Amino acid sequence: MTTLAEPMVAHALSYARSGIPVFPGEDKTPLTPNGFKAATTDADMVRDYWGRFPDANVLGCPPVGTVLVDLDRARAKPGEVLTDEMKKDRSGLIRMVNLQNQYGRLPATRCARTGGNGLHIWFGCEGPFVAKPFPGIDIKVGATGYVVLPPSLHASGRRYEWLSTAPIARCPRWLRDLIVKKPHVPRPVPERKQVGGSGEGLVNTVLSAQEGGRNSALHWAACRAHENGILDDIEQDLVGAGLSIGLDVREIDSTIRSARGGA
Repeated sequence: MTTLAEPMVAHALSYARSGIPVFPGEDKTPLTPNGFKAATTDADMVRDYWGRFPDANVLGCPPVGTVLVDLDRARAKPGEVLTDEMKKDRSGLIRMVNLQNQYGRLPATRCARTGGNGLHIWFGCEGPFVAKPFPGIDIKVGATGYVVLPPSLHASGRRYEWLSTAPIARCPRWLRDLIVKKPHVPRPVPERKQVGGSGEGLVNTVLSAQEGGRNSALHWAACRAHENGILDDIEQDLVGAGLSIGLDVREIDSTIRSARGGA
């Protein structure tokens, strides 16, 4: 474990002055009763926090308009041995290298190495964001969470450290397209042959499904159609209904195939 040249309160105050709200933590766990909602840039409150917890880690919330891309190493589940293929699939570090090979290099920006040997990469970007766009990659924003800031101490005994304190760069477009949520725009059901009787009712069941039960409604309707021998007749209507309520094509296709095989 490295010895710090300055007390933790000095680092906390420095972050607060730069506009990053901070609060104390033990490892990654807040020491404040209301968690990250206690984050502040007020110098007196910062001094009070670290007056009570002088050795506490500095936890902080990315300011509005910034986002932190958290790249983790591949982790094994209890009792699991990682194969090379599993490491590639679960490692956010490897995934980001592959993404850069595909889309282009990331710009120089603020970047820290975590105590777990991952990376925290900072960008300027507006959300809303996809919380976990890929295995091993998490997106952190101040409105919904917090991050551990250097030189905080990891459970491993290693400290978080800055690899670059460069100004925070704008998020490149290719990465923004991967991490920002797409607005849901309902699509009209395509004009197709009219399906009467129970088929029309099944399509309407999907169209009236509420968020959280949309996929279940599609699966139920597809199963009933398959049982009644009309799935081939109304499949395209079910697909159109699924698209109109916000399901994606792959999810719809998988659900209907499941209904054909397991109804």
